Order: sequence, then structure tokens, then C-alpha cells
Amino acid sequence: MSGAQIAFDDVPWPRSGAWLLRQSLANAGDDRDVTKRAHRAFFVRWHPDKFIQRFGRALVERDRDRIIARASATFRSALAAR
Repeated sequence: MSGAQIAFDDVPWPRSGAWLLRQSLANAGDDRDVTKRAHRAFFVRWHPDKFIQRFGRALVERDRDRIIARASATFRSALAAR
């Protein structure tokens, strides 16, 4: 991202982390290796530290705390549904 700024409403937020995880796993089918990779990819993508590392510099300052809180809630929701 070259200079792009991300506001809260710019992020395509999922219904919940649990819902998004179910969608990811539904696409994985019954293959254990594929399911394991889908889990890992999801948790790496939505882990708060990784989210901040990837997008932190681009977040609009007034929305920063709200975006990080929503990303964290998404991660926790999926973790609880695991």
C-alpha cells in the first residue's frame, strides 16, 4: 500500500470470526491437511499483532483503536468457536 489510508468503513468486516472461520473450513472440505492450513491462514490473517503489523501504518488515526478492537474481536470469536 503506497500512501493509502484505511478507515473503519473501508474494511470488509465479516459477520463474526466464528462465521468467517466456518466459511473458510467449508471451502477446505474433509482433507485434514487442507483444514489445518485453512485454520492457520485464518488465525495468521486475523491475529491482532499480525493485523497491526500488516495494516497499522495505513490506519486512519481517528479509527485506529476501533479497527484494532474489531479485528481483535473477530479473532477472539473464531478462537472461541474453534
